[in-house]
Amino acid sequence: MYRMLQTLLAVVLALSATTQLFAQTVRGTILGTVSDPSGAVVPKAKVTAREVSTGLVRTELTNAEGEYSIPQLPAGIYTLTVEEPSFKKSERTGVELRVDDRLRIDVALAVGQVSETIAVEGSAPVISTDSATVGNVVDNKKVTELPLNGRNFLQLNLLVPGANQGVKGSQNQTQGGSITVNGAREQSNNFLLDGMDNNDLAINQYAVAISTEAILEFKVQASTYSAEFGRSPGAQINIATKAGTNQIHGVLYEYLRNNDLDAKNFFDRPPTGSPRSPTPTRRRCRWRRRFWAVERVLACISIC
Repeated sequence: MYRMLQTLLAVVLALSATTQLFAQTVRGTILGTVSDPSGAVVPKAKVTAREVSTGLVRTELTNAEGEYSIPQLPAGIYTLTVEEPSFKKSERTGVELRVDDRLRIDVALAVGQVSETIAVEGSAPVISTDSATVGNVVDNKKVTELPLNGRNFLQLNLLVPGANQGVKGSQNQTQGGSITVNGAREQSNNFLLDGMDNNDLAINQYAVAISTEAILEFKVQASTYSAEFGRSPGAQINIATKAGTNQIHGVLYEYLRNNDLDAKNFFDRPPTGSPRSPTPTRRRCRWRRRFWAVERVLACISIC
Protein backbone atom coordinates (compact mmCIF):
# COMPACT_ATOMS: atom_id res chain seq x y z
CA MET A 1 0.00 0.00 0.00
CA TYR A 2 2.82 2.38 0.90
CA ARG A 3 4.63 1.59 -2.36
CA MET A 4 1.42 2.25 -4.32
CA LEU A 5 1.02 5.66 -2.66
CA GLN A 6 4.65 6.49 -3.49
CA THR A 7 4.08 5.57 -7.14
CA LEU A 8 0.87 7.60 -7.31
CA LEU A 9 2.59 10.64 -5.77
CA ALA A 10 5.47 10.36 -8.25
CA VAL A 11 3.03 10.25 -11.18
CA VAL A 12 1.14 13.31 -9.92
CA LEU A 13 4.36 15.27 -9.45
CA ALA A 14 5.59 14.28 -12.91
CA LEU A 15 2.33 15.35 -14.53
CA SER A 16 2.31 18.69 -12.71
CA ALA A 17 5.92 19.37 -13.69
CA THR A 18 5.13 18.52 -17.31
CA THR A 19 2.16 20.90 -17.29
CA GLN A 20 4.32 23.72 -15.96
CA LEU A 21 6.96 22.99 -18.59
CA PHE A 22 4.46 23.11 -21.44
CA ALA A 23 2.97 26.32 -20.10
CA GLN A 24 6.33 28.02 -20.45
CA THR A 25 6.63 27.39 -24.18
CA VAL A 26 3.82 29.63 -25.41
CA ARG A 27 4.18 32.64 -23.11
CA GLY A 28 6.75 35.39 -23.17
CA THR A 29 8.92 37.42 -20.82
CA ILE A 30 9.57 41.15 -20.54
CA LEU A 31 12.86 41.95 -18.84
CA GLY A 32 15.37 44.76 -18.61
CA THR A 33 17.34 47.15 -16.43
CA VAL A 34 16.18 50.40 -14.80
CA SER A 35 18.76 53.17 -14.44
CA ASP A 36 18.94 56.87 -13.52
CA PRO A 37 20.26 59.74 -15.71
CA SER A 38 23.86 59.02 -14.62
CA GLY A 39 23.60 55.39 -15.67
CA ALA A 40 23.49 54.00 -12.12
CA VAL A 41 20.99 51.23 -11.54
CA VAL A 42 17.78 51.87 -9.59
CA PRO A 43 16.87 49.07 -7.14
CA LYS A 44 13.33 48.41 -5.87
CA ALA A 45 11.69 50.34 -8.70
CA LYS A 46 8.11 49.27 -9.38
CA VAL A 47 7.66 47.83 -12.89
CA THR A 48 4.12 47.13 -14.11
CA ALA A 49 3.08 45.40 -17.34
CA ARG A 50 -0.58 45.75 -18.38
CA GLU A 51 -2.09 43.89 -21.32
CA VAL A 52 -4.21 46.38 -23.26
CA SER A 53 -7.03 44.14 -24.53
CA THR A 54 -7.65 42.08 -21.37
CA GLY A 55 -6.45 44.37 -18.58
CA LEU A 56 -4.10 41.72 -17.19
CA VAL A 57 -1.65 43.39 -14.78
CA ARG A 58 1.67 42.00 -13.53
CA THR A 59 3.99 43.89 -11.19
CA GLU A 60 7.62 43.25 -10.22
CA LEU A 61 10.33 45.15 -8.33
CA THR A 62 13.86 45.59 -9.62
CA ASN A 63 16.58 43.78 -7.71
CA ALA A 64 19.80 45.21 -6.25
CA GLU A 65 21.31 45.30 -9.76
CA GLY A 66 18.34 47.25 -11.11
CA GLU A 67 17.13 44.28 -13.17
CA TYR A 68 13.56 43.09 -13.51
CA SER A 69 11.89 40.12 -15.19
CA ILE A 70 8.16 39.55 -15.73
CA PRO A 71 7.69 35.98 -17.01
CA GLN A 72 4.64 33.96 -18.11
CA LEU A 73 2.95 36.77 -20.06
CA PRO A 74 0.46 35.89 -22.81
CA ALA A 75 1.20 37.24 -26.28
CA GLY A 76 -0.34 40.67 -26.85
CA ILE A 77 0.16 44.44 -26.70
CA TYR A 78 1.38 45.77 -23.35
CA THR A 79 1.89 49.07 -21.58
CA LEU A 80 5.01 49.06 -19.41
CA THR A 81 5.15 51.50 -16.48
CA VAL A 82 8.14 52.16 -14.19
CA GLU A 83 7.72 54.14 -10.95
CA GLU A 84 10.19 55.20 -8.27
CA PRO A 85 10.09 58.10 -5.78
CA SER A 86 12.17 61.15 -6.84
CA PHE A 87 11.85 60.14 -10.50
CA LYS A 88 9.27 60.85 -13.19
CA LYS A 89 7.03 57.94 -14.04
CA SER A 90 8.05 56.27 -17.30
CA GLU A 91 5.27 54.80 -19.45
CA ARG A 92 5.98 52.86 -22.62
CA THR A 93 2.98 51.97 -24.79
CA GLY A 94 2.56 49.65 -27.75
CA VAL A 95 4.97 46.99 -26.48
CA GLU A 96 4.28 43.92 -28.61
CA LEU A 97 5.05 40.59 -26.96
CA ARG A 98 4.91 37.54 -29.21
CA VAL A 99 4.91 33.80 -28.71
CA ASP A 100 7.82 32.58 -26.56
CA ASP A 101 9.43 36.03 -26.68
CA ARG A 102 12.16 37.35 -24.40
CA LEU A 103 11.71 41.06 -24.88
CA ARG A 104 14.35 43.33 -23.32
CA ILE A 105 13.24 46.86 -22.47
CA ASP A 106 15.78 48.95 -20.57
CA VAL A 107 14.37 52.09 -18.94
CA ALA A 108 16.26 55.27 -18.02
CA LEU A 109 14.35 57.33 -15.46
CA ALA A 110 14.44 61.13 -15.36
CA VAL A 111 14.63 63.13 -12.13
CA GLY A 112 11.31 64.71 -11.17
CA GLN A 113 8.00 64.14 -9.44
CA VAL A 114 6.17 60.81 -9.64
CA SER A 115 3.07 62.73 -10.77
CA GLU A 116 4.94 63.64 -13.97
CA THR A 117 4.92 61.05 -16.75
CA ILE A 118 7.28 60.48 -19.64
CA ALA A 119 5.39 58.61 -22.37
CA VAL A 120 7.30 56.56 -24.93
CA GLU A 121 5.82 54.57 -27.78
CA GLY A 122 7.45 51.15 -27.66
CA SER A 123 8.84 49.13 -30.52
CA ALA A 124 10.37 45.68 -30.49
CA PRO A 125 14.15 45.41 -30.97
CA VAL A 126 15.32 44.10 -34.33
CA ILE A 127 17.70 41.58 -32.73
CA SER A 128 16.93 39.63 -29.57
CA THR A 129 19.94 39.84 -27.28
CA ASP A 130 18.56 37.52 -24.58
CA SER A 131 17.89 34.38 -26.62
CA ALA A 132 19.88 32.40 -29.17
CA THR A 133 16.74 30.83 -30.63
CA VAL A 134 16.31 31.18 -34.38
CA GLY A 135 12.62 31.49 -35.19
CA ASN A 136 9.97 33.44 -37.04
CA VAL A 137 6.52 34.55 -35.91
CA VAL A 138 3.57 34.41 -38.31
CA ASP A 139 1.32 37.13 -36.88
CA ASN A 140 -2.46 37.38 -36.81
CA LYS A 141 -2.65 39.66 -39.86
CA LYS A 142 -1.00 37.02 -42.05
CA VAL A 143 -3.05 34.21 -40.52
CA THR A 144 -6.40 35.88 -41.16
CA GLU A 145 -5.78 37.76 -44.42
CA LEU A 146 -3.58 35.55 -46.60
CA PRO A 147 -5.50 33.19 -48.93
CA LEU A 148 -5.32 29.54 -47.92
CA ASN A 149 -6.43 26.46 -49.81
CA GLY A 150 -8.76 24.71 -47.40
CA ARG A 151 -7.98 27.16 -44.58
CA ASN A 152 -5.06 25.03 -43.40
CA PHE A 153 -2.61 27.02 -41.27
CA LEU A 154 0.21 24.65 -42.20
CA GLN A 155 0.60 26.41 -45.55
CA LEU A 156 1.64 29.59 -43.72
CA ASN A 157 4.76 27.83 -42.48
CA LEU A 158 6.16 28.26 -45.98
CA LEU A 159 6.63 31.96 -45.14
CA VAL A 160 9.46 30.96 -42.81
CA PRO A 161 12.99 30.86 -44.29
CA GLY A 162 14.16 27.28 -44.78
CA ALA A 163 10.64 25.80 -44.92
CA ASN A 164 9.55 23.77 -47.95
CA GLN A 165 6.68 21.51 -48.90
CA GLY A 166 7.11 17.85 -48.14
CA VAL A 167 7.68 15.18 -50.74
CA LYS A 168 4.73 14.78 -53.09
CA GLY A 169 2.78 11.62 -52.38
CA SER A 170 4.32 11.05 -48.97
CA GLN A 171 2.22 9.79 -46.08
CA ASN A 172 1.93 13.19 -44.41
CA GLN A 173 1.14 14.94 -47.70
CA THR A 174 -1.93 12.76 -48.07
CA GLN A 175 -2.98 13.34 -44.44
CA GLY A 176 -3.36 17.12 -44.39
CA GLY A 177 -0.04 18.30 -45.78
CA SER A 178 3.51 18.48 -44.53
CA ILE A 179 6.55 20.72 -44.44
CA THR A 180 10.27 20.25 -44.06
CA VAL A 181 12.42 22.88 -42.34
CA ASN A 182 16.15 23.24 -42.97
CA GLY A 183 16.29 19.84 -44.63
CA ALA A 184 14.85 17.88 -41.70
CA ARG A 185 12.35 15.11 -42.34
CA GLU A 186 8.71 16.11 -42.63
CA GLN A 187 7.93 13.80 -39.70
CA SER A 188 10.53 15.46 -37.47
CA ASN A 189 8.49 18.53 -36.54
CA ASN A 190 6.98 19.17 -33.12
CA PHE A 191 3.50 20.75 -33.01
CA LEU A 192 2.39 22.63 -29.88
CA LEU A 193 -1.04 24.14 -29.21
CA ASP A 194 -1.02 26.70 -26.39
CA GLY A 195 2.03 24.91 -25.03
CA MET A 196 0.40 21.47 -25.08
CA ASP A 197 1.51 18.51 -27.20
CA ASN A 198 -0.45 18.46 -30.48
CA ASN A 199 1.22 15.56 -32.28
CA ASP A 200 -0.34 12.54 -33.93
CA LEU A 201 1.90 9.76 -32.64
CA ALA A 202 1.15 7.54 -35.64
CA ILE A 203 2.57 9.79 -38.38
CA ASN A 204 4.05 12.74 -36.44
CA GLN A 205 1.57 15.18 -37.95
CA TYR A 206 -0.53 17.73 -36.05
CA ALA A 207 -3.39 16.07 -34.19
CA VAL A 208 -5.81 19.03 -34.07
CA ALA A 209 -6.20 21.16 -37.20
CA ILE A 210 -7.41 24.32 -35.50
CA SER A 211 -9.38 26.93 -37.44
CA THR A 212 -7.41 29.95 -38.58
CA GLU A 213 -10.06 32.16 -36.95
CA ALA A 214 -9.00 30.83 -33.54
CA ILE A 215 -5.25 31.38 -34.06
CA LEU A 216 -3.68 34.49 -32.57
CA GLU A 217 -0.25 33.78 -34.04
CA PHE A 218 2.31 31.02 -34.17
CA LYS A 219 6.06 30.72 -34.07
CA VAL A 220 8.27 28.39 -36.07
CA GLN A 221 11.61 27.82 -34.36
CA ALA A 222 14.05 26.33 -36.83
CA SER A 223 17.18 25.77 -34.76
CA THR A 224 19.01 26.43 -31.49
CA TYR A 225 15.77 26.36 -29.51
CA SER A 226 15.95 25.87 -25.77
CA ALA A 227 15.83 22.50 -23.99
CA GLU A 228 12.23 23.00 -22.86
CA PHE A 229 11.06 21.97 -26.34
CA GLY A 230 13.05 18.90 -27.36
CA ARG A 231 11.16 15.83 -28.60
CA SER A 232 11.88 16.33 -32.31
CA PRO A 233 15.00 17.45 -34.20
CA GLY A 234 13.00 19.43 -36.77
CA ALA A 235 11.07 22.65 -36.35
CA GLN A 236 9.07 23.59 -33.26
CA ILE A 237 5.69 24.91 -34.46
CA ASN A 238 4.14 26.70 -31.50
CA ILE A 239 0.56 27.98 -31.88
CA ALA A 240 -1.10 30.49 -29.55
CA THR A 241 -4.89 30.69 -29.73
CA LYS A 242 -7.01 33.76 -29.12
CA ALA A 243 -7.76 34.11 -25.43
CA GLY A 244 -10.52 36.71 -25.66
CA THR A 245 -10.68 40.35 -24.69
CA ASN A 246 -12.87 42.59 -22.56
CA GLN A 247 -15.16 43.21 -25.53
CA ILE A 248 -17.43 40.66 -27.22
CA HIS A 249 -16.67 40.34 -30.91
CA GLY A 250 -16.70 37.69 -33.58
CA VAL A 251 -16.21 36.83 -37.25
CA LEU A 252 -18.75 36.06 -39.95
CA TYR A 253 -17.45 34.53 -43.16
CA GLU A 254 -18.54 32.41 -46.12
CA TYR A 255 -16.31 29.76 -47.65
CA LEU A 256 -17.06 29.29 -51.35
CA ARG A 257 -15.12 26.91 -53.56
CA ASN A 258 -16.24 26.08 -57.10
CA ASN A 259 -14.53 25.14 -60.36
CA ASP A 260 -16.23 28.08 -62.12
CA LEU A 261 -13.99 30.39 -60.08
CA ASP A 262 -10.77 28.43 -60.56
CA ALA A 263 -8.01 29.54 -62.91
CA LYS A 264 -6.80 27.14 -65.59
CA ASN A 265 -3.30 25.80 -65.30
CA PHE A 266 -0.82 25.16 -68.09
CA PHE A 267 -1.83 21.53 -68.59
CA ASP A 268 -5.55 22.27 -69.15
CA ARG A 269 -4.99 22.51 -72.87
CA PRO A 270 -7.72 21.91 -75.53
CA PRO A 271 -7.58 18.70 -77.54
CA THR A 272 -6.65 18.90 -81.19
CA GLY A 273 -9.44 20.49 -83.23
CA SER A 274 -11.49 21.51 -80.20
CA PRO A 275 -12.33 25.22 -79.74
CA ARG A 276 -12.67 24.82 -75.98
CA SER A 277 -10.54 23.21 -73.38
CA PRO A 278 -11.95 20.77 -70.84
CA THR A 279 -11.80 22.21 -67.36
CA PRO A 280 -11.28 19.81 -64.43
CA THR A 281 -14.37 19.63 -62.27
CA ARG A 282 -14.02 20.58 -58.64
CA ARG A 283 -17.33 20.60 -56.87
CA ARG A 284 -17.37 19.88 -53.20
CA CYS A 285 -20.06 20.25 -50.60
CA ARG A 286 -20.15 19.84 -46.84
CA TRP A 287 -23.89 19.53 -46.57
CA ARG A 288 -25.42 16.96 -48.98
CA ARG A 289 -24.42 15.43 -52.28
CA ARG A 290 -27.32 16.95 -54.17
CA PHE A 291 -25.85 20.39 -53.45
CA TRP A 292 -23.08 19.59 -55.92
CA ALA A 293 -22.42 23.11 -57.15
CA VAL A 294 -20.58 24.72 -54.24
CA GLU A 295 -18.92 24.16 -50.93
CA ARG A 296 -20.18 26.63 -48.38
CA VAL A 297 -19.91 27.20 -44.71
CA LEU A 298 -22.59 29.74 -43.86
CA ALA A 299 -22.92 31.77 -40.72
CA CYS A 300 -19.71 30.50 -39.18
CA ILE A 301 -19.28 32.67 -36.12
CA SER A 302 -16.18 32.45 -34.01
CA ILE A 303 -16.40 34.20 -30.66
CA CYS A 304 -12.85 35.09 -29.73
